[in-house]
Amino acid sequence: MENKNVLIIGIGNIGSRYYEGLIKTNKKFKLFIYDKNKKKYFKDKKKFIYFLDNINDVCKINNFFLTTIATTADERGSLLKKLKINSRFWILEKPLGSSFKQINLIKKKFKLSNNAYINMPRENWKIYKKIKKLFKNKKVQMRVIGTNWNLASNSFHFFRLFEWINNSKLKSVDAKNINAWFSSKRKTYHEVDGSITAKLFNGSSCSLTSKKTIDNKKKYSVNLNSINNIVNYEEMTGKLKINNKNYIYKIPLLSNEINHYYKQFLHKKKIYLPKVKNEILSHKMILKELQFNWKKKFKRKNKLKIT
Repeated sequence: MENKNVLIIGIGNIGSRYYEGLIKTNKKFKLFIYDKNKKKYFKDKKKFIYFLDNINDVCKINNFFLTTIATTADERGSLLKKLKINSRFWILEKPLGSSFKQINLIKKKFKLSNNAYINMPRENWKIYKKIKKLFKNKKVQMRVIGTNWNLASNSFHFFRLFEWINNSKLKSVDAKNINAWFSSKRKTYHEVDGSITAKLFNGSSCSLTSKKTIDNKKKYSVNLNSINNIVNYEEMTGKLKINNKNYIYKIPLLSNEINHYYKQFLHKKKIYLPKVKNEILSHKMILKELQFNWKKKFKRKNKLKIT
């Protein structure tokens, strides 16, 4: 069988996890990495890896089996507009964009695609499949609470999880209880202290809360409850408590997940990732609230940038 072309765009913290996952597979492929800034930092000299720092060179190759886009959210849509290639499958990082312009560019490209996915993987984890089964056909309330866990960017992850467990879509999002914006670890990007809440069409509610602390220690727990069940899960430690019974469920490494996705694509098996076309509206709802808070409540004039 002919070697397949695989493309990673962006080889920063997340892109490097994609790279690590792909090279773990025992399948043969040609791996192309495009990043206009990081070539001097990339040391791997494997024969099947090709580093490109000019987007025109990427477009000349044209045909790819899988393309993963791990750039920052503020440039993802603009990059896709320039990227004149054919790819059988796509995986994009969240959030889709940090502006409506970027999200609309992505919508234009993928509004009819059944093969473009967002890497929001919690519905693929055994722990959340177990929890969803436990709450089957029940309205579930959800709280995520902790410190320094990047609430603005991770709200997209957890509101998607909330929708999936409830089999319902976002009706409203409210960011009025954000207390402060502050600089994140990534230069020129921002995060929040406070809470963001949401409601679904089925009546369920969700609150996400993160406090910034001096020690900057990251910790959080996911709490879910319905009429008959109460669940508390600490993702970072794997500690799970269901109705006073204790378990351990470790979350998978991103590199292992990417390895798994690639094999699933190869064997034409179902991929448990949300499709881009189905998440456009929810991403816009969350982003609209964050932008309103940023501009109106805190009177910020510079562009909001979240990772």
